[in-house]
Amino acid sequence: MKKICLALASVSMLYACNDAENARKKTMKIYTLDSLHFQIEAPMSWKASQNKNKPNAVTFFENLENGTDKFEENISIWYESLPLAIADSTYAKAAVTQLKITNPSIDISSILKKKIGENNFHVFQFNFVRPDSSHYTVQGYTFLKGLNGYNFICTSDQQQMSAHQAVFDSILTTFKPL
Repeated sequence: MKKICLALASVSMLYACNDAENARKKTMKIYTLDSLHFQIEAPMSWKASQNKNKPNAVTFFENLENGTDKFEENISIWYESLPLAIADSTYAKAAVTQLKITNPSIDISSILKKKIGENNFHVFQFNFVRPDSSHYTVQGYTFLKGLNGYNFICTSDQQQMSAHQAVFDSILTTFKPL
């Protein structure tokens, strides 16, 4: 009897997992960007945009949620090919240093390592205020595989960041370097 119950429980779990996977597939779109050497999934309601002046980058924008929403939360991803192998922690420090050089007024929090999906990212965060007094939070991630470096910048209205963090993490969970 225990074996039958165990078998039924296993089959039920399998169907539940398949149902969750099918639901995810209905709400996510797969983007394979061969020139950027990665594949990622983003919500179907988000739009992808590649800047012609930055061919090594792509940005995914969330549509405005309602009439009071004034900012399209987004995740920008850019790829770079490194000339020589370095440690992933060195790559993360270089990315943060570059941000500090180009934006000396920002205060970037410490770099932490975080596993999301199959990958280990280095994570940092900073806040900024625009001239119109809008407050934003940026969660940055770096990932290095061999000579391929990937940078992710997730930007949200500061008050909405905790709500959007789960969406950003769900997108990053699907990241696959090619």
